Amino acid sequence: MNQGMKIGPNTLRLIEQIFLQCKHPEQGFKTCQGVIQLALKNGKEKIEEAASICLEYDFISYRKLDKILSLRSDDLFSCSDKEPLQVDIEHENVRGHSYYQ
Repeated sequence: MNQGMKIGPNTLRLIEQIFLQCKHPEQGFKTCQGVIQLALKNGKEKIEEAASICLEYDFISYRKLDKILSLRSDDLFSCSDKEPLQVDIEHENVRGHSYYQ
């Protein structure tokens, strides 16, 4: 818990949730050691952002955290303030919103 607190508040909350989720503290301890190792490997800022995403979507696991870090690491951390990409699709099979009114 102390090591998670040194990384940041989101990481601490993720570690707390991992411990609450496990039936035995030993299981949670190994998972939290993995989270700390990811923080050492990827940096505090990236792990904090990924932990925030995990908490937001209730992905309380090491695997989900690692997947978030590995998937879009460049896009995820450099473009987080931008609005999501919206694509307009024009195709004969797409009815559009006017069809339903």
